[in-house]
Amino acid sequence: MGIAWIVLEAPALLFRTLAAIIMNAAVPAAVALFAILLTSSTQAAPLPAPAPLPAPHEGEHQQIERATRMIAEEPGDAALYLQRARLYRLHGEFDPALADIELAARLDPEIGDLDIVRSELYLALGWDRSARVVLDRFLARNPGNGPALVSSARLHVKTGDPGAALGEYDRAIPLLERPTPEHYLERAEAASALGEAYVERAIAGLDQGIARLGPAVTLVLAAMDLELAAGRFDPALARIRGLAAQSQRRERWLAREGEILSAAGRRSEALGVFRECRTVIDALPPAQRGSQSMIDLGARVDARIDELE
Repeated sequence: MGIAWIVLEAPALLFRTLAAIIMNAAVPAAVALFAILLTSSTQAAPLPAPAPLPAPHEGEHQQIERATRMIAEEPGDAALYLQRARLYRLHGEFDPALADIELAARLDPEIGDLDIVRSELYLALGWDRSARVVLDRFLARNPGNGPALVSSARLHVKTGDPGAALGEYDRAIPLLERPTPEHYLERAEAASALGEAYVERAIAGLDQGIARLGPAVTLVLAAMDLELAAGRFDPALARIRGLAAQSQRRERWLAREGEILSAAGRRSEALGVFRECRTVIDALPPAQRGSQSMIDLGARVDARIDELE
């Protein structure tokens, strides 16, 4: 730790850490302060103030409270501090998250998830260089760790290297026990950033996600948008019709189908679909038909019918 950082930045960080500790009596203050002083930082900057976030719902409060109770029962368990650090980070509470990470490092410097949790927080704070150092160190020891590879891919995207990101997403996703649609969407975005030559690869990656997770709307719409950007109208229509078929409310998908047909120059088909959409809207119960969103959709559909007639 540099002398300048200790003189200029440490007091503010210690004050915030102490405040977090005072609010959580389960953590011995002296241990926390000692851990912070012993921690090395490669980023000479104070913690940024997090953007205001919505109040977490009751379940999230309960998760933190439960972790705090567990720490009170087992104050020497480093894994519990990492668990709570992750919860704090997800809620935008970066100061107590950092305090918990440093306490875990002091209790057990070799705990397996330490560098992953630390790098996730550094990424959230914008400490990109520090995150890269931590991730590279961890991946050198654990090259097949899916979550760490995802964090590394995200950092490559953030620092402007989508090619490296794409390679790491390709390695990471098969290793994840529970991948989410976001993992597939992020990989598709990295592929798309490399240009038209990678559009097919982006679409194929989204289809892999659909095959593994089911027809998640976000994945289907992302693939459809890529199909449209490539001028592939028939595959895009097949995707939107699939969404309509599995939905109890078809009017929005019909409107989208009409727009795709119109963009493809298939005016008569588009007119028929917009008319069907108008019929579906008119058949809705009054409370649904009278909602502002349906009024707006109906107006757009009517305008498109007028244009195409």
